[in-house]
Amino acid sequence: MEAKRSQMILDRLAISSGYIPQHKIKNNFLDYYADFVKLNQRKGNRHLSQSQNSFKKFIGKEYISAIEINEHLCERFRSYLLENLNGETPANYFSRFKRVLEGAGKEGYFKSSPAAGFASKSKSNKKVKDILEADEYKKLINTPCLNFELKKAFVFSLYTGFRWADVKPLK
Repeated sequence: MEAKRSQMILDRLAISSGYIPQHKIKNNFLDYYADFVKLNQRKGNRHLSQSQNSFKKFIGKEYISAIEINEHLCERFRSYLLENLNGETPANYFSRFKRVLEGAGKEGYFKSSPAAGFASKSKSNKKVKDILEADEYKKLINTPCLNFELKKAFVFSLYTGFRWADVKPLK
């Protein structure tokens, strides 16, 4: 107990001095990321966990130390997200990544967040959505379906514009 207390005091002193303790440098940052996700994940919101998955895919290895995470890596990760994802998703994932780095900074892994100077960017969606014509609506409604409840939900979605995710919770 006394050893743990002493270590906490040393960690706090190290943070204020700018010195990063050796045991924090050698830790796998992916383990810290996973713990952060477990503690901060909100029910129904997958941005934090998907940000973690995207970061793992980006680095392509099972181990990365905090000392390897620098501004250049953060910039490359942001570019990776913009190249591989659409819409607001790159901005959402990168802002969650920045949040993890800020948390790590508060715990002494960084003197300052390496991603602090980078803004979260979104990618404009170039896909044009097709809109159904009246005759296409009629064809869909008249198409046979074995599951009557499913067809009712589909027709309801056609008329209201609700997505499946909007219709599913309705009872």
